[in-house]
Amino acid sequence: MPAPARPSSHSTGKQSFQLFIVHLPEYKSSAIKLRDALSAFDVAGFVAHARAQRTPKWQENVMDQLRSSDALVALLHKGFYENEWTQQEIGAAVGCGLLVIPVTFGEEPRGFIGHYEPLQGKGKSYDRLADELRRVLKGHPQTRTRMAESLMGRVVASDIYRQAVQATRPPEEAE
Repeated sequence: MPAPARPSSHSTGKQSFQLFIVHLPEYKSSAIKLRDALSAFDVAGFVAHARAQRTPKWQENVMDQLRSSDALVALLHKGFYENEWTQQEIGAAVGCGLLVIPVTFGEEPRGFIGHYEPLQGKGKSYDRLADELRRVLKGHPQTRTRMAESLMGRVVASDIYRQAVQATRPPEEAE
């Protein structure tokens, strides 16, 4: 069954592609490094902050981030499936109709995400993994339009674009 249609960035006001990064608490620094590498492709990664007390406000923030995300990447380290929060985030993403991209670090996808083709993460640099994720996101029918919108937003916001527009205006409009 196809995923439900997600609103485009034009209706949500988003420019950057929004990617929710699911990780075990002990691999938070890896998730942050991946998030930072993805920013080169105008992909804004969300990494939930692990707290001893997961308050209702924290849960609400995580759900808001999931609902506003364009896709989800799951960093599958050993113990991933024993963590109740990673499971809930995966289930919520599937329920929201998000594309889920599993990345294996010793754990294979199963359950709701068992049918997704995983990326291999072990032994790769964060830059290389970010580039592989970018390729999946720009090529997948569920995310390619949002990736293109994100790129166009970046182009339009650039100084080079503004200079090119200014240079092509008739002299009377340029002032």
